[in-house]
Amino acid sequence: MNKDKEDKMREIICGGTKYTPKDAASALYLDVHGTDANIELKIHDIENTLMSSVPPVLLDLLEVAAYVYCADQRTHRGSLTLQNMGADWHKSLKFVIPVREPNTWNRTDVKEALCSCLRFMSDHTYEFEFVQGGKNSLNTAQNYLDLWPSENAAGFTPDEICLFSGGLDSFAGAVNDLVANKKNLCLVGHYSANKVISVQKELIGELRARGLSKQIFYTPVKIRNINSDEVEEFTQRTRSFIFASLAVTIAQLYKKDTITFYENGVVSLNLPLGQDIQGARSTRTTHPQTIRGFERIFSLLLNKEITIEHPFQWMTKKEVTALLEKNGYGALVGRTNSCTRQRVKEKGKTHCGVCSQCIDRRFGILAAGLGTYDPQGQYSCDLMLGDRGSQDNVVMAVNYVRLAHEFYEITLNQMATAFPYVFDATPHYNDNDALKKIHTMMQSHARDVISVIDAAVKEHSEKLSNRSHELPSRCLLSMSMTGAKVIPITEH
Repeated sequence: MNKDKEDKMREIICGGTKYTPKDAASALYLDVHGTDANIELKIHDIENTLMSSVPPVLLDLLEVAAYVYCADQRTHRGSLTLQNMGADWHKSLKFVIPVREPNTWNRTDVKEALCSCLRFMSDHTYEFEFVQGGKNSLNTAQNYLDLWPSENAAGFTPDEICLFSGGLDSFAGAVNDLVANKKNLCLVGHYSANKVISVQKELIGELRARGLSKQIFYTPVKIRNINSDEVEEFTQRTRSFIFASLAVTIAQLYKKDTITFYENGVVSLNLPLGQDIQGARSTRTTHPQTIRGFERIFSLLLNKEITIEHPFQWMTKKEVTALLEKNGYGALVGRTNSCTRQRVKEKGKTHCGVCSQCIDRRFGILAAGLGTYDPQGQYSCDLMLGDRGSQDNVVMAVNYVRLAHEFYEITLNQMATAFPYVFDATPHYNDNDALKKIHTMMQSHARDVISVIDAAVKEHSEKLSNRSHELPSRCLLSMSMTGAKVIPITEH
């Protein structure tokens, strides 16, 4: 490692480990255990008898994932505007973590799989030093339990272990498997704020009220930085590592070697919205390469094959949303929550309306014809008519639409040339026709987005022709009509 790189590396010292950092001023100390704990990890509604059988390496995994996730939230990134070649978006992080099975964690193949996967997800560079934990640095499984009055059926046997965020895609996936496929589901929900778990519990309550109680086991898990004032970053690039680690741990309790992610394929692929929005700025939380990376990490740790199912990998947001209506749950669309900015939303609103997830959600719901069930009043910013304000918010929305316009008429060969990032994904789909399927999916997505814009143009034609400039200049409808399809990201 050269000196420049070493000087820029931030050291994260975990679990009270005795370690002298090279730069004490920038070092971060994290702990899930003891009087100095600043990370909370609580697993709800899992029985003591089940938790007592968690293999030590999986307790290590939960703690490693918690440290990575919480450190990422406490590591500041830059804005969408590219400055200094994006230096603020690329960090070097070294973790020193006490574990129960250091021989396993210090294996070259395990470290390489972990560092490679996390780097692809977050665009940070990672280094890990695993040390033998002692009684003062490690918790027992029971210390992580927080038992609530249980609504779960005794002796429940799940068909699938599924990630459940309370977002639109995860709810649509759960409903489809419960109703159409008649499966028993263990729904694993991570949350860091009470607003998130309230959404999850409300949706679970609706499913139970509709006669699905016997098919559901719901276990929420709380992982968060205890002092929210120290959180600097809300993009949660590594949240899916927490999600997957939780799911695979609980899956092992039920002797299952498969877990399921519900996420539409457009968001999973998540092509960069602009030439300079790439790397850490283009989230890769459920990208095919990330999913394969999780499989490799878990398989190496457990010494057996672990697989991750991704049933919506070729579906658009509209198609996933439409499953709710098809299965008789369309009226609950508006009760889901997809916003990534839980801490900064306007009071009384459930969605900010300006983050990428809010934009994608609203386009998908309107394209599916379910806007009646998703009141615009719950968004701080109206999709088509709201003033987007800051440059970052304008960048996000306009380039989202620009991407749809590019794909509307693009050929397969043109896509491969214009979007070389598809080749990061194609080897990891395990599908010989992946490139063609990506093209088909993205063209369907483009038609969905443009259909919503066309409908808005017709509905608001008088406002568009009004010379008094009734519409804000930074609303998406105005910018779409004035040809503002590309917003430059680079500042000169």
